[in-house]
Amino acid sequence: MKVLADPSVDMVAVEPRDRLMRFGAECVASALAAQGRALWWSIRKRPRMTGCKT
Repeated sequence: MKVLADPSVDMVAVEPRDRLMRFGAECVASALAAQGRALWWSIRKRPRMTGCKT
């Protein structure tokens, strides 16, 4: 959370979104946007891990 408090940081990138917080990421993004900053997160889903066939 120190990164969010640092005004010299213009953008925070997080993958996936729940690495930052489970709920409320949109509120943090709005607060950062009001300061001219941004919160970015990936919406791409990770591929499923499958068992190896031997």
